[in-house]
Amino acid sequence: MVSERSQIKEGRWFLTASFAVMGKPLNDKQRAEGQARLLLQRYGILVKEWYRREQGLLGWYPIFQALKRLEWRGEIRRGYFVSGLSGVQFALPEALQLLENMSRVPAAEDAAPVLLNSLDPALPYGGGLDPGLMTFDGSPLKVVRSASNHLLLVDGDVILVCENHFQRLWAIKELSEFMWQETIQILKRYLKMPDPLKRGNRIEIHQVNNVPAAASPWTEYLINSGFEKDGDHLVLWSQV
Repeated sequence: MVSERSQIKEGRWFLTASFAVMGKPLNDKQRAEGQARLLLQRYGILVKEWYRREQGLLGWYPIFQALKRLEWRGEIRRGYFVSGLSGVQFALPEALQLLENMSRVPAAEDAAPVLLNSLDPALPYGGGLDPGLMTFDGSPLKVVRSASNHLLLVDGDVILVCENHFQRLWAIKELSEFMWQETIQILKRYLKMPDPLKRGNRIEIHQVNNVPAAASPWTEYLINSGFEKDGDHLVLWSQV
């Protein structure tokens, strides 16, 4: 019996760069429109910041011209749809419809929070996170995109900023006991992720809103949910 591995090795392999397979080469104008459509499908709302994250594309100018042609044909929309994004924005009609539907639904008090790494492309705040964040006591807060920083969002609004692998927490607004409980459950699930996606087997909070974690107003919530005191710090272990 021939094994599956030997069958794979004996298969026929060949390049598909022939005209019969690939068709006629595209000119620059066609390539620009194809790349513009690709970016629109990828992001829904396209700005130059998103383009800068990509590699191997044509320059921004030909893609921008292709986007304008798509708008003139009525296939996409141009305007300023999302605050915090610089420059003109191009959007698919279905993406704008989704935004409109979301804006019509009021945020529920018990809405589930979502944790995103600050490098996640789902965060629409450009290269440096500066969406006008302020802590609930009115202090301005700017977050640098880094693998060590995370944001907790509810219905698209940032409610908690976590810096340096959760060592520093910044509450954007006064969080209810329910929201803290939901946040802690998210942190517990984070610790159960595979090692390449997390750092170590514990979360050690040093400060909450610039106050030692063990002396913050929310220490009781954290301890009741599995954190332990370690001097001025609070520690959550992956086994909890």
